Amino acid sequence: MIDDVFAVSLLGASDVQDRNCRDWPLLMAKYLQIGKSSRIRTMAFGYEGQGSPTWITDGHVARIAGQRADVALLSFFADGSVPLCADLATNLANMYTFVDAIQAKRSDTEIFLVRNWRMTAAREASTFSQLQGVYYTNYPIVAANRSNISILDFYAVSGDPASHPDEWSVLDDIHPLVTWHQRVSIPLTAAALAPLVD
Repeated sequence: MIDDVFAVSLLGASDVQDRNCRDWPLLMAKYLQIGKSSRIRTMAFGYEGQGSPTWITDGHVARIAGQRADVALLSFFADGSVPLCADLATNLANMYTFVDAIQAKRSDTEIFLVRNWRMTAAREASTFSQLQGVYYTNYPIVAANRSNISILDFYAVSGDPASHPDEWSVLDDIHPLVTWHQRVSIPLTAAALAPLVD
């Protein structure tokens, strides 16, 4: 007998697709797997330090859409960083490009737009100055204009990083440690996806 597969595609930068993601998508899949008969499979797309303009020119639209996943988690975290800072209209257009391509391949794919972790105010101001007040304002616009779109908000739940020193390394004040993922991203994502999995 072949197990049913529940496929989760993820799009992002260092928040899902490199050493700095702390392998949280795999940990989340194991957490979500408990009590489920379907086999959870995750597939990540994107590049560290790059955002949606590069992902589009490098062909990730076709790759992620071609997976025809049950769920797609899309994080545009990197678009708000100072080295990238694609203008707001471009960011919005790129979000629609991914959403529309995914839903054209499979109309019932559930898409979650991910608001990622909260960094210190100083780090956000210096490196991700466009993120919270600008780019995330596009999320509810997309959710209101397309079907099967939800917002998965890790940012609000993160709380003040100073209150959680065990979640950060002194060598990296941008990417939280696995303890943050265990507290925030893994249980929140698993809870959002659990009703969709057999």
